[in-house]
Amino acid sequence: MTSLSSNLNLPFLVASQADKHVTVNECLAILDCLVQLTFGSAAMDTAPAQPITGKCYLVGEQPKGIWQAYPHHIAIWQNTGWTFLQPQTGWNGVIAPERRKVVFDGAGWVDIHVQQSDRLSINTGADSNNRLSLRGHSTLLSHEGSHHRLKINKANQSDVASLIFESGFNGYAEMGLVGSNQFNLKVSANGQTYASALFIDPMKQRLGLWTDAPEGPLHLVRAGEPIIHERVDNTASACETVFRKARGAIGTLSAVQLNDGLASEATTGFDGTSYIQGGLLRWAVDGPPVAGRLPTRLELWTASSGQGLSERARVTASGNLGLGTINPTARLHVAGQIRTNPSSKATLPAANAAGAGTIAYVSDEIGGPVLAFSDGSQWRRVTDRQVVS
Repeated sequence: MTSLSSNLNLPFLVASQADKHVTVNECLAILDCLVQLTFGSAAMDTAPAQPITGKCYLVGEQPKGIWQAYPHHIAIWQNTGWTFLQPQTGWNGVIAPERRKVVFDGAGWVDIHVQQSDRLSINTGADSNNRLSLRGHSTLLSHEGSHHRLKINKANQSDVASLIFESGFNGYAEMGLVGSNQFNLKVSANGQTYASALFIDPMKQRLGLWTDAPEGPLHLVRAGEPIIHERVDNTASACETVFRKARGAIGTLSAVQLNDGLASEATTGFDGTSYIQGGLLRWAVDGPPVAGRLPTRLELWTASSGQGLSERARVTASGNLGLGTINPTARLHVAGQIRTNPSSKATLPAANAAGAGTIAYVSDEIGGPVLAFSDGSQWRRVTDRQVVS
């Protein structure tokens, strides 16, 4: 019969042994360490200067000094000396300060990882619906090497893979793949009824705001709120929307050319069957671009009951305004008649207030209605330059 037990290497009593209590006490000291095995710290390579009697220490991988010959052993301080226990595969214990459980795998001590369980809870309870539950101020998911991805998988396209944000265990926002494979961000005012605030169609690459059926790259629907409102406080700068246009491709841009459209704003109305365009405001290149300068014109297009969109007015890069013509040759160029409402002599403003060059149609002048102009001090008839009397 061997003198040591097969699993824990406890010394056996032998026949006619003297001082049997010494062997028994040695066994009890070892059992006192190995039963509910607890380490006071993580693995160390150097023995503590003031070890505590009966405490278990985990020897590191490259020990020094008196521990040098016992890597990965369990060291027990017993009054005046160290007892070293060679762990066997499967022995496990707890590193108390870190609340970490470790197991000896035959080569060293490694953390015990949960391989499979039907539920896991950390500082809270788990149930059949919430199989993984955690309670704490924050949660850290870090990388191993470089990247880290959090994956949420669903079984079928019509199922749900989403994140829900709750207050008082009532959901007020949800985002993910909700009932389809399109990304959806939903919000709720009462925790019961949800509305799509943002919707992305990956097939057509369209973004919908407050609509889950975007008809273009960006589609905004806000019933009852006709104005898109941007407010900037504490600044003298005006709000603006910037449209950028270039030829070529991203990374290899080239200059715009004459007549290239720069931006446009279109209005549509529903005619009972579909939405049709009713108006268009368009900016276009109005001359060859040069360094630091971009000649631009502004066009106004409208539709009538008899025809579709037609250009009605144009402001050129030189500042000429054309009404009914796309080639204005003067500051104001009208392709058609010009009309000014009649004014009586009593309602004419002071000539100096109107300014020289102002034209008026005087309906009650002596001799009959006549066009008049201001010379800066008097109103004069166009016909004979006499003062309107």
